[in-house]
Amino acid sequence: MTDFTPDVAVPARRRGDTRVRTAIVVLAVLGAVVVLVLRANRSGVVYYYTVSELLAPSASARPRGLRVTGKVVPGTVLQEGRALSFRVSDGKNSLPVCFNGTSPGTFTDSSEVVLEGRLDSLTVFRASSLLTKCPSKYKAQEAAGKEHPDAVPQGGS
Repeated sequence: MTDFTPDVAVPARRRGDTRVRTAIVVLAVLGAVVVLVLRANRSGVVYYYTVSELLAPSASARPRGLRVTGKVVPGTVLQEGRALSFRVSDGKNSLPVCFNGTSPGTFTDSSEVVLEGRLDSLTVFRASSLLTKCPSKYKAQEAAGKEHPDAVPQGGS
């Protein structure tokens, strides 16, 4: 009969060693998930300002990404090719805007707009995204008792 005993004795693993290793792996995976979620949330946050909130002296420390809402001031729209410049107002203050891109088909001289971008050192808003609101679309929803999208809370103050 052949002896199946190994030449080198392999130490038996203890039950505690396996549990410790499993706990370390689980904690490392959970830590990585938490870091990724926090990083994604921080980079995806865009604050929502009115023109007056954005221009307020107390708003000196602004985040990178900004979202501003207001109404296009009639008579201020100037378009040269894809470059579009105009002023946007919230009724109290106005702000010059520069946008380079294709404007939405519903953009007019007195549209309500939502702009995403940054404020440069000359207090010109450099928009990377231009969205227009269509109030007539929501009047039927309000009459039917549905909530208007403007009910989204504004921040920044």
